[in-house]
Amino acid sequence: MGLKPCENSFVKGYLLISGIDQLAPFIEAFVHRESPIDTDGAKMDIYTYDFLPVLMSDESTVEWALTCVVNCFSQLYIPVTLSIEQQAEIIGRSYGINGTNFQYLKNTLNTYRILALIDTSTEEMQQLYDAVLLYRQQLIEEDRQWLEAFDQLSTKDERQLAIKSRMIKRILTKPLKVFSDTCSVAPEIIPKYHRMLSV
Repeated sequence: MGLKPCENSFVKGYLLISGIDQLAPFIEAFVHRESPIDTDGAKMDIYTYDFLPVLMSDESTVEWALTCVVNCFSQLYIPVTLSIEQQAEIIGRSYGINGTNFQYLKNTLNTYRILALIDTSTEEMQQLYDAVLLYRQQLIEEDRQWLEAFDQLSTKDERQLAIKSRMIKRILTKPLKVFSDTCSVAPEIIPKYHRMLSV
């Protein structure tokens, strides 16, 4: 989770603990897991990593934990707060080799429910989830079906293949009156979704 200072807000979660003999591989695996990759294979710099103090459930013990922190210098950082609708549009259409942003939101919300976590983000996440569902329902059928099918893919290889095929420019037959009885084929680029975020 990308954290940044926010007055009067808090985040609840679970602290993953590693033995000293597994610390280096544990940190490497964590950073690898939390380093989003764009559809072209480039790592995205949306997070920095820092050890931050975490208040444990007994409310007196403080542990230092490696945490994803928002990289305010990333070209992907948006310095203004977007409305729920704007966030829903981005999440509703964004995808990467790890899946769609909608899947990430859904999985995060499900994890919150399973673990009974309630923090200042819980209600907003539910509103965002509902807004993404509404946004996706309003997409043209072809785009909605593609995203829903992409949501069902289970491996990175399947998703990479789907992304590559999606990026290919398609040629459609578009009637152009060249002569009275004939039509011509004109290339038409199908709009594709912004791949701004990857999960």
